[in-house]
Amino acid sequence: MFKKLVSLFLIISFALCASACGSLNGSESDTEAPGSSEQESLSKTPVLGKDGTEIGWIDSRAYSTAVNGGIFYSIFAPEEYHYTADAEYHYFNMETGRDILLGKLEGQGYEAGYTRTELDGKIYTLALTGNVMSDTAVTLYLLVSDPVSGTMNKITVSTNGFPYAYMAVSDGKILVMNHEMTEPKCDKIYEYDPVDGTVREVLSFPSNTDSLRGISSAEDGFFVLRLKLNAGKENELFLDRYSNEFVRISEQSLNETLVNAILKIHGITGRNDALNELGMNVAEFTVLEDRYLIYENFGLVRLLVDLQTNEELF
Repeated sequence: MFKKLVSLFLIISFALCASACGSLNGSESDTEAPGSSEQESLSKTPVLGKDGTEIGWIDSRAYSTAVNGGIFYSIFAPEEYHYTADAEYHYFNMETGRDILLGKLEGQGYEAGYTRTELDGKIYTLALTGNVMSDTAVTLYLLVSDPVSGTMNKITVSTNGFPYAYMAVSDGKILVMNHEMTEPKCDKIYEYDPVDGTVREVLSFPSNTDSLRGISSAEDGFFVLRLKLNAGKENELFLDRYSNEFVRISEQSLNETLVNAILKIHGITGRNDALNELGMNVAEFTVLEDRYLIYENFGLVRLLVDLQTNEELF
């Protein structure tokens, strides 16, 4: 069991690292080399088929994710000293070798590409428009791409978006976690229903007591990582389980389990340093068999722990 879990952990971690306007008609990009200059050749990454032969290429600046049947990728290249640019979203079909331009997002400032997911043949990702480095509110969009029709829709989730948003699937719907940049600030979870295309707020957390760090799917609901803010004391990270009706079923403190494991990581200098790792704005996590927690953040941490025995497995 242990070897299988570690192998699955490594596979999932690799996949996570790789994945870090209405309806727009898609168009097929030219997969032939547009020119023979050295500069152009350096801007292309070849795509190889199962037999190892080159079947096409994608822009080397692309942020790519393996999806069912192909490669979903975006090209976001702001000019120097600029924080926004028009982003392109593509789908490269591995069967046909076709590169399809799904759509563009004008004035993009950030894409949370690490949270891309698929549901019923559609590809979902989160992106913001506007300068995310300024104090001005930016809009968080859910981009819904359809490789079959070659289209992309943008759905407004929040006009007070934050770059490190996250997403999960629950009961056939998309859940989006956002750190709302309002006054006072709060964290919210929104639900997008693909059937009618609507977005609604389903959970809200006051920022003076709780701050969300991640969200993940479960068989009959979803999990949330919640950082409880204890003024003057150590903050505490909880794993909360919710039903599909958005009722919290259980909570489990992760502090001692994760802190003890994090303290063994090279570069962690002490307990305060380990606690800071738990305070990252967003974390990727999965719970297997309601027992095994795969956890990693944007810092140094990548762990596999047994939630029943508090044993560190990786």
